[in-house]
Amino acid sequence: MKNNIINHKKKISEAIFKLNSLNNKILIVLNDKNYVIGVVTEGDINFYLEKGISLSEKIHKATNRKFSYVSSKKQLLNFFLNGLNHKFLHIPLIKKKKINKNFFL
Repeated sequence: MKNNIINHKKKISEAIFKLNSLNNKILIVLNDKNYVIGVVTEGDINFYLEKGISLSEKIHKATNRKFSYVSSKKQLLNFFLNGLNHKFLHIPLIKKKKINKNFFL
């Protein structure tokens, strides 16, 4: 869903507002060229806020760049069949590292 996408230059406060409006509490963070640079969850934001980062800082400072994802429905099925899903709250399905206007999660 396009609602789960945020630009890396947005403020942390904007990301919190956006996360609060979503059922699945994860945002895909894109750079200016629409490449995926990471994901951010409430947990990621809380971790950095506890370290003293400000709500006015850019979201890229709280972005998890070492995230797990799958790139096909087959990989997603294997992910669940192999029992790996118990380690993750979220596993994004990202077909391309570059997102265009027709991208959907």
